[in-house]
Amino acid sequence: MCDIYSLDSHCVSPQCNLDMQQKLLELSSENDRLHKTIEQLTRELTGLRDFFKQMPNSSFTSSLNVESR
Repeated sequence: MCDIYSLDSHCVSPQCNLDMQQKLLELSSENDRLHKTIEQLTRELTGLRDFFKQMPNSSFTSSLNVESR
């Protein structure tokens, strides 16, 4: 695979272009996967926050009040 940061003339070769396109697809796919993971974790965190907020005399609610100061 060619170095995408290299300015050598060999990087204008068709193989280099294919390599860069393949790497772009791999990185785009990984980026999408990571964004979905972040969305899922955010939903889970929100659910846990809501759960703990509903608990009476929760130390979680107290810590939220301290954090908001």
